[in-house]
Amino acid sequence: MSAPQRVSFDRIAHCYDETRTLPPSQMEPIADALVDALSAYDRVLEVGVGTGRFGIPLQRRGIPLVGVDIAPRMIARGRDKGLRDVLLGDALTLPFRDAAFEAALSVHVLHLLSDWKAALAEIRRVIRESYFTVATTWTQGRSPYRVYWDFIRDSGYERPQRGVFERDLPDRLPPRRRTLVGTFSEERRTEDSLDALENRIYSGQWETPEDLHREAVRAAREAFPEDTLHLEKTVTLLRWDADNLRAD
Repeated sequence: MSAPQRVSFDRIAHCYDETRTLPPSQMEPIADALVDALSAYDRVLEVGVGTGRFGIPLQRRGIPLVGVDIAPRMIARGRDKGLRDVLLGDALTLPFRDAAFEAALSVHVLHLLSDWKAALAEIRRVIRESYFTVATTWTQGRSPYRVYWDFIRDSGYERPQRGVFERDLPDRLPPRRRTLVGTFSEERRTEDSLDALENRIYSGQWETPEDLHREAVRAAREAFPEDTLHLEKTVTLLRWDADNLRAD
């Protein structure tokens, strides 16, 4: 049996924040929702804290958060930005005793883990009360990213599937509570999105054969001659009790 796959973002640690930063109009309501949800807990773990995109604003707003991540370069950048209480560790073997935390959080992590069920089991082991995640669903707008992957699928290449996206997790494991954070419209420079694809910024691209990658980027560029993309997404905060955080 092959070993479970994990994805480290160290290879793009130098540009992670520039390519994943949310505008204040989105980040502030998401942070507000997380603070409202987590302020009742005395000790919170963020699994896959990375450079502290969520961890830093939560810590600055008084959430007693400890972070863990598998990528040392990501952690180093987070510390440079002010991230505190962060450890190097694997989501499948968390370096904490049983029930060490009241609650845990992960954002955009489970899809990177082939054995995501084992990761949830580890999270369940180290918490006493609740697990939270943030689910994003794109509801309107056609993106270069989608064209890129449609081209690759139609070419017959099987995209590696690791874990489960947060937006799909409720279908596998019904949450105790769903809180709508908001629906957000945004405009992006088309060239920025195309350059991100060409530079393989997204982890799902890293195993795509180079020739196929170049052809898919070319197809995306041809499909989007306009300067600006108009997109819309819905963000939801999901919560599970520790007792029902069990995926069969």
